[in-house]
Amino acid sequence: MGLFDFFKKKSIKKRSSSIDERMIHEKIHRKTKIDEWLNYQRFCSNPSPTSLDKHIKKHLLPIEKLKDEYQSIYNSDDLEKRKFLQSNFLTTTDNSFDFTSLLFHIYYYNTKLTENLHYIRYIVPNCNNELGLLWVYKLNWERYKRIWNNHLIYSFDNPHFGEFELSVLLDWDVDNLDTDFDGQDMFLIQHFLEYLGFCVGQETIDESKVKKSIKNLLSNFDTNGRGYFRKRYRMGNDNYSSYGGGNPISVHLRDLRVSRKQDNEVEDGYKLDIGYYKGDIPFGKLFNYEQEEIKKLIRQEWRKLDEEIREELGLPKIGEQWVSETSVYYLVKLYRLFHFHLQ
Repeated sequence: MGLFDFFKKKSIKKRSSSIDERMIHEKIHRKTKIDEWLNYQRFCSNPSPTSLDKHIKKHLLPIEKLKDEYQSIYNSDDLEKRKFLQSNFLTTTDNSFDFTSLLFHIYYYNTKLTENLHYIRYIVPNCNNELGLLWVYKLNWERYKRIWNNHLIYSFDNPHFGEFELSVLLDWDVDNLDTDFDGQDMFLIQHFLEYLGFCVGQETIDESKVKKSIKNLLSNFDTNGRGYFRKRYRMGNDNYSSYGGGNPISVHLRDLRVSRKQDNEVEDGYKLDIGYYKGDIPFGKLFNYEQEEIKKLIRQEWRKLDEEIREELGLPKIGEQWVSETSVYYLVKLYRLFHFHLQ
């Protein structure tokens, strides 16, 4: 046997061996106070935009003025809140200020679960009222780097708030406007103009009124600034496909299981940063075949979390999306069981 053949056989034998799961353990790398962790989840990109505070306060109801049912939910534990949010996640029919205000107070002041934050972020675009509209801009700015293509804003596809948004835009403090193109004012105004263009396209507001109203606002910018804003307005006016749709449920399930795993890694008021080890060797320094074995264990954990969330949301289990195929499977299974008992 040649030297090459010897090492080839040895490597094959090593890869085929299975890792001893008893040797796998988790080790805490870092602890973060849960309040700090949650604030990072809320404001991971930017602090709250002050430009909208005045208008949000006009429509936000304090906890003591919410109806009794919602006050009870606010004061319940996080698991009860999660059940409530799950019941509204796929279909939201409550467009009242009570409901949207309850979500606002829970999101910023009274939950310790990142999963609850995710539910709320994607319920809000379906809250068809002025508070819901303003809040999607606020949320998108706060999590700007985590929200692909600003889809949270575009998920609010009700075109009947053009008059309201125009009134907010005209009330902007243009004398103290932050003209940094990466600043909050520029971000908010450009998306306001896009939404107004969307409303014009849906014929819920007159375009001549919009153009006349924003003319004074545009005059406060230099030539480049005016051209930039006009471009954003035209994009909203011409590109109707930006609004509506939102994320498919598969994307939500992926994010939700990550949130639930993070929520499970909390102990004594701290969020734990956990890594996988085999004995004393960290995951990153293990042989490739050992890493693959650990990845299998991790995938099993993800699948379990996925199934839990699907069941709670009333969604089909993995592989059961097609009702006809699933029905056939259970019929065959029932037939085999029945046949077994007859023998």
